Amino acid sequence: MSLYEKTVYPRLAEPISADELVLDFSPTEEEIEFITRSARQPASRLTLLVLLKLFQKLHRFPNTDEVPAAVVDHLRIQLRLGAAILLEYDDPVQRARQRHVIREYTGFAAWSKEGSRHGTGSGYHECNHRSTDECALRIAGLLDLGAHY
Repeated sequence: MSLYEKTVYPRLAEPISADELVLDFSPTEEEIEFITRSARQPASRLTLLVLLKLFQKLHRFPNTDEVPAAVVDHLRIQLRLGAAILLEYDDPVQRARQRHVIREYTGFAAWSKEGSRHGTGSGYHECNHRSTDECALRIAGLLDLGAHY
């Protein structure tokens, strides 16, 4: 994995190989059932599945221009949809709803100021009661852990 792919905001390697499409972007039966329950219209189902698979791969929601056509085409085939069915990325209300549903399904919580205060405060509190070396080792371990994603 190149340094570019390990950035804070991970990106997909270009071009995406056929093996990677099958391995990383083929939905499970459970995911198909989730998509079917969560979205009624074909375009909404396609968009929701694309967002879900990219969220699972990138651990964030991509911008519109980051969604590879190869992923959309692969998922369109998986859902048995025609080429006329396009992503619905224009409606901010729909997009917010889809992100919320995906976070619930995957068990991720949205980042909030309250959460950041809690995380920062607890880290500061823990380091206050440890030696400087212990804190440095702990932080280095966390940074190293982040490099593996």
